[in-house]
Amino acid sequence: MRMSDNSTSGAPSDRQVAVAAGLAVGLFLIFVAVLLLWYVPEQTHAVDRAYREARKAGLDAVRSSQRELVTSYGWVDREKGIVRIPVDRAMGLVVRELTATEENPGVSATQSDGGEIATAGGSE
Repeated sequence: MRMSDNSTSGAPSDRQVAVAAGLAVGLFLIFVAVLLLWYVPEQTHAVDRAYREARKAGLDAVRSSQRELVTSYGWVDREKGIVRIPVDRAMGLVVRELTATEENPGVSATQSDGGEIATAGGSE
């Protein structure tokens, strides 16, 4: 059996080095292409921008109307005499009522028109 010089020396041929280098460069280019496609943000189009602005305007309108509801007085049902009060005021009334009931257990405190607490079990 006769062996060639390249096979006995164990060194790769120039062709093998070129193929390996070409594969390495090709894999590197594929890696860079995947990174660019994955991490580069999409450019926004005019339609997307207009849609976002319209949604933001709608959200601002909803938030404004909700803010108005929780910070103002108003009628919920005028015929039944049900009114809406600001949340801050309602929390204050609840605290006052709880404080009054802790001081006098069994007595329920309610808000009267004059801004003072009227109790169901007596007067304050």
